[in-house]
Amino acid sequence: MHCLLLFVVPFLLYIQTFSFDYSYHDDDTIVLYNAKSLHDFDMKKIFLTDAWMMNKQIELYRPWQSFTYAIDYIFTGSSAKGYHVHNVIIYCISILLFYFFLLSLNIGEQNSFLLSLIYSVHFLLAHVVSWLPARGDLYLFAFSISCMLFFRKYLRTKKIIFVLLSSLFYFLALLSKESALVLLPILYAVAFLFWKIEWKKPGNYFLLIPSTMLTLLYFWMRLQSISASQNIFSIEGLIYNLRVIPEEVCKFFIPAFFSVMPAYSTTVTSIGVGLIILLCSLLFVFRKTINRNLVLAGGILFLVPLLPSLIYTPSFTGFAYDYLDHRMFFPGIGILLIAYSISILIIRKILKIF
Repeated sequence: MHCLLLFVVPFLLYIQTFSFDYSYHDDDTIVLYNAKSLHDFDMKKIFLTDAWMMNKQIELYRPWQSFTYAIDYIFTGSSAKGYHVHNVIIYCISILLFYFFLLSLNIGEQNSFLLSLIYSVHFLLAHVVSWLPARGDLYLFAFSISCMLFFRKYLRTKKIIFVLLSSLFYFLALLSKESALVLLPILYAVAFLFWKIEWKKPGNYFLLIPSTMLTLLYFWMRLQSISASQNIFSIEGLIYNLRVIPEEVCKFFIPAFFSVMPAYSTTVTSIGVGLIILLCSLLFVFRKTINRNLVLAGGILFLVPLLPSLIYTPSFTGFAYDYLDHRMFFPGIGILLIAYSISILIIRKILKIF
């Protein structure tokens, strides 16, 4: 019943997007402009071009995203409906995977269900479902969670097939979006905190062998597809983009200040800083009873996936935007875990009073 509800509820919520057209912001460039390549299923152009399926025009590399558009084109051609249906289905599947991931953190079946349900209808995630070019973020989430769940299965069974499957989904996450490069440190951090991994056993690091080989393959493919001369990662970019952290914290808790193309706001930054101070204060107050592993995992899951986008300064947009909310689909689960860790203690305090 939990699985059924976790699929049906977000599906019904976002079924309205089936009638949406193209936004004519990247989706027309990717789908309509490349209709012939999608129709011909040109694998070389799909996997060895940039995210717009052009020859080294932008610095983004998202071949799995292009591949899924080609699949959509087979069934629906240039009709936007099929692409929106695809986004919604992958989103619902991602929520189910998130539920199983939460179960692996030992917070209980009911709590895992409730948190997954809340996340499935969270207002901050509207962009990731309704904007077609956010397909990469949808698959980044689904493949990253799958990678971690298969690695946990390997730790429990020691069967090589599961470490190979974990490596495969790591590679698919890379092909979905560049920020998957930080997935392995996140995976091992979660394994250390919750899955009782024994650091001294060499077998627990077997995942690094196929993953390293696949990472090298990924970089080779990427070098064939985008310009290597573009300097898009910098300390200056990190300093400029640090405001993403308080602004996204603000918008995670407060359903306001949304924009299709967000720009930094003193108001949003200030509210976000205030909320971060409040969260840190509550963590200090409950420091003796709070689930420290869950809080630490939440911090890692929030900040580490954001790091690639924080040091990234897009060269092709100029002043078009400072950050995009759809990037929060994977990092947002970190804030959710921290909020859950605090709120469960507050609820217990209130129940004791009454």
